[in-house]
Amino acid sequence: MHTFFSNLFVTNPNFKTLNSMNNLFALILLIGITALISCDEENATLVDYGYEEGFFIYDLELNKIPWKRDRNFLSLKFTDDTSEEDIKIILDDYGLILNDRIVTTKHFIVRCVSNPAEYYYSNTVVESESSLDDLQEVDYSLPVFINEFGGIVLLTNVIRIKFEGIEKSEELIVIDSLVTADKLLLTRDTDSKGQTYHLDTTQESVENSLKLSNRYFLFENVRFATPDYAFQIN
Repeated sequence: MHTFFSNLFVTNPNFKTLNSMNNLFALILLIGITALISCDEENATLVDYGYEEGFFIYDLELNKIPWKRDRNFLSLKFTDDTSEEDIKIILDDYGLILNDRIVTTKHFIVRCVSNPAEYYYSNTVVESESSLDDLQEVDYSLPVFINEFGGIVLLTNVIRIKFEGIEKSEELIVIDSLVTADKLLLTRDTDSKGQTYHLDTTQESVENSLKLSNRYFLFENVRFATPDYAFQIN
């Protein structure tokens, strides 16, 4: 295409008197077309990895509310002391594109380019194929879901669980057993609405907060168990 414009505007004798103007026009046009081609090439690299069905979250009546997993995006949380420059370097190193962030936090939704999102996940039975979740700057890398309303949901590593019908001493026995068995961290055991326990998954946990919450919800004397998550608001 560049050769075509050179031949048209430089070597054609009919355009000698307008040679400099035509060259300028050719250059502007060429820059514009090159930019469009570059844009198309960049977009072409963004493979659509699609969605995975079969996920759900329980409501209080134990109805399964269907969700689907977005294989294009990742819920990525950096430690609070990670600099913006280091975040950019890590994203570039792992072929990830910043899409959005939760305001005033280091929690991002990022677009996966070279691999589907599951390639980067923390908290899986099979060790992550990438080393992203091994970085000291990364708190977790977890799935992004589409909820029943079509909203984008960023999973976090926090599980909230509330009991009913048993004493606190019995609740603590259950909590201790979960912490030990699933490699969790108890971060809070009260809130303004009553006795709700907050458990964080860790790098050693082999299931994410959604899977664990759904399992805990079916335990006897559990009023609810739910992962904490963030919504992307357009």
